[in-house]
Amino acid sequence: MRAASRDFGLWRENMQYLRRLAAPIMKHLRVSQKSQTESQMNS
Repeated sequence: MRAASRDFGLWRENMQYLRRLAAPIMKHLRVSQKSQTESQMNS
């Protein structure tokens, strides 16, 4: 049980780290998607 909670703590830290890494990537993807849809609507 103690090992599981330790693993969960590590997992939570990893998720926070991944989320920090992914934030600029996700923002970039969202911006590129938005510009794509806008250009499609304009054409």
